[in-house]
Amino acid sequence: MIFVSDDGGFLFTVTELETAKRLGSRFVHLIWNSAPYTMVEFQEQAHYGRIVGVKLGHYDKCAFAAIFGCKDYCISDADQLVPVLREALQADCPVLIDIPSDYLDNLKLMQNVHQDFLH
Repeated sequence: MIFVSDDGGFLFTVTELETAKRLGSRFVHLIWNSAPYTMVEFQEQAHYGRIVGVKLGHYDKCAFAAIFGCKDYCISDADQLVPVLREALQADCPVLIDIPSDYLDNLKLMQNVHQDFLH
């Protein structure tokens, strides 16, 4: 099983890693690492023309895996994803894969959304 979230969303459920490990769950969680709450940020910018309270401080996502006895990978290049994902899917415990991402084009996407949908 593969889960995907961004780094902000990951923080909502990170403590569930303890339960998953204790119960012997096996899954891979891909974390799109962009630093702010980007899904909220670009919606705030589109709706209000400004952003407030969406910046995250740095935290080591892979350290959470070690704390709870899970496996971790921190990749830095897109070419690393396929081999890391193949290896992660063979693990006998939950796995976190930290993937740097850039959401700079989100505002361009919002320009194509009908404005009545936003308001």
